[in-house]
Amino acid sequence: MHRVLAALIILICAPSSSLAWGESGHRTVAEIAAHYLSEPAAAEVHKLLGDGAHAMAEVSVWADTIIGDRPETYPWHVVQIPRDGSQYLRERDCQNDDCIVGKIPEFVRLLGDRTVATQLRVEALQFLIHFVGDLHMPLHAFVGLNRYKSGAWLRIGETTDKLHLWWDNEFVDQLGFDSSELATTLSGQITADEREQWKKGTPEDWANESFRIAHAFVTKYGLIDARWDDVSEARPIVLPASVLDEVKPIVAQRLKMAGVRLAWLLNRAFQN
Repeated sequence: MHRVLAALIILICAPSSSLAWGESGHRTVAEIAAHYLSEPAAAEVHKLLGDGAHAMAEVSVWADTIIGDRPETYPWHVVQIPRDGSQYLRERDCQNDDCIVGKIPEFVRLLGDRTVATQLRVEALQFLIHFVGDLHMPLHAFVGLNRYKSGAWLRIGETTDKLHLWWDNEFVDQLGFDSSELATTLSGQITADEREQWKKGTPEDWANESFRIAHAFVTKYGLIDARWDDVSEARPIVLPASVLDEVKPIVAQRLKMAGVRLAWLLNRAFQN
């Protein structure tokens, strides 16, 4: 009960921009993953999600749409590693496994258990598609998420938006607006060596990657020490346009990694 009340408070206080990536990013991750599914995994996904070459992409933001009805799921989208920490610690950052790092393996196990009711396995698949994407969005592993999301208005070039939305949407849009075309482009850039390198590790490892990226970004551009009372949409923090070129390859790699790793998890879950 206390956990549900806490989630309700977070949901009420947090802007709707708190979820990652935007639709384009999530669809792109799902499309990349679909490209790398094994035949058994593709067949199981087809059974659970139905017809359609883009079935995984179509459900990739489902986990965001249900939060209003199921507020207990809100904490599952993030793991908040403290900004003065160095890495994920389960006892500090994910008590009772009630965070994204704890939920991903739970849903992998549920998905691979054919004795479980079909509807529960469908939900597990939809959560998994979304959460692997979320975990690779850097701000979803950083304890400053709510503070920066609500206060950090940034202007880069001619565009002003919140820090979280820059990572959710604006930086992704720099790569292309059509998620299917973007997934095809990014998949074509992934080498065999990269796939083998990325097909390992744990959600804890992937959370640490995201944390390091987020921490490096807010530190480099002075966002940790900004005077928040002076920051607003009318008075944003102005960053150089060069940020776009700097961040673009980072975002592209995180989307590619998420797609490869999502496929890897699904292939393992369905291998038997």
